[in-house]
Amino acid sequence: MRTVHGGGGWGRRVAALSATIIALGAMLTAPGAAAAPPTISVSPICGSATVTLQVTADGVPAGQDLYLRATRPNGDTTFKDSYGNGAGHLSDQIALQLGNAPGAWISVHSYGTNTKHASTWYEVGCPRFSAAPRSLVEKAGPQPFAVNLAGFQPQRRVELSLPGLPPQSVTPNADGFFDGTVTFPRQPACGPSVLTARQRTVDPDPPAPPPVPLMLVPSAAPSAAPSAAAAPPAGEDRVRTVAIVVLCPRLTVTPGALPDSALPGPVQVAGTGWMPAAPVNLTVDGTPLVTVTPNRPGGDFAGPVKLPRLACGAHTLEARQEIPKLKLLLTRTATVTVRCAAAFLAVDPAVTPTGMVTTAAGAGFTPGRTVRLEWLDLDGRLFGDAGTTQVGPGGTFLQACLVLPNTLLGTRRLRAVEVPAPGDPVAARTGMADLLVVPSAMERGRDQFLERG
Repeated sequence: MRTVHGGGGWGRRVAALSATIIALGAMLTAPGAAAAPPTISVSPICGSATVTLQVTADGVPAGQDLYLRATRPNGDTTFKDSYGNGAGHLSDQIALQLGNAPGAWISVHSYGTNTKHASTWYEVGCPRFSAAPRSLVEKAGPQPFAVNLAGFQPQRRVELSLPGLPPQSVTPNADGFFDGTVTFPRQPACGPSVLTARQRTVDPDPPAPPPVPLMLVPSAAPSAAPSAAAAPPAGEDRVRTVAIVVLCPRLTVTPGALPDSALPGPVQVAGTGWMPAAPVNLTVDGTPLVTVTPNRPGGDFAGPVKLPRLACGAHTLEARQEIPKLKLLLTRTATVTVRCAAAFLAVDPAVTPTGMVTTAAGAGFTPGRTVRLEWLDLDGRLFGDAGTTQVGPGGTFLQACLVLPNTLLGTRRLRAVEVPAPGDPVAARTGMADLLVVPSAMERGRDQFLERG
């Protein structure tokens, strides 16, 4: 057992007697007053392997010789004479040689009775733990972290853990440091999480040798051995945590499909799980639409977004959020499908001689657009122009078309083609209708006359 002691003098005992009289008077003037429970504090709480501790305590016996005792898990004990003043306050220092031990019990005792009045556990060293990144974007596959440990017990395993994942282990070097990468098989669940570093320490120093027959003891210590301190922990769990968050952004568009007649017009766009208070840019097929800001604390946004005219088919709506400070890029896409009704064209009558008029009827065309009508042969060669018309609000039109005279008899086609305005991205719709051209009555009579001749 290692022992350090110091004796009290005559002056101290006189002062103690005076303090006792004062304390007795206070008790007589305040009968029944409950004494405050003893308290003890140690500063610094964290220190190096060799440290001088400043110990303070209140509520200890007033005006009495006391002693401080530091007891390590391996049984090593250090004593230091001390004193409680008239107010029951103690302030003193005790020097400890702790080596790599995880800590010691620091306690205050009385001479004579060896009563322990207060105690606290002192931890050697301040474990420090940092990890990066602390903000993650949802992804599949392994998740690496750059991990830094300091102040942990040297060459003793530290377990790193994430909720719901198998723990990973690292070992600090001879100075208690680790700086490297630790990879988990996947990310934890979406939302806030905690990365924990935990080390179960041991006292690597050998126990103190058995006491020799002659040894130094506190000068005022009783013949009986001091009472044992509270049993120190067999090992200490050093636990440090780092808060992390896994961002799992989502993007939805309602409705996901709409008729082209509804455009330009709004759709409802909603997002969840984005970085709060950081702008999100929305685009459709790469064209900017609007910038929105997710709320706090959930990182959500919702509201109408106006879409321009879009061609028939599927289109990509993308939400993109960049956080340069955290080196994060969040992107999500949703599909908007524009449904276009099939354009339909018919002629009435569908059989007519040349030089007559037929009526072209169209349906399913884009309201408000101009439609160009033209005659084709069955091989797609252009015969001539049949006029233009305007599509009505319901996507329909009626237009009289002259069947060009002096043309070949038989089947020909009338084609209706939309003419989009400049900058209109919606593709032009086309309708086709067949018309049978037959000889007129005059032509039939002339043929018969020629036959009779």
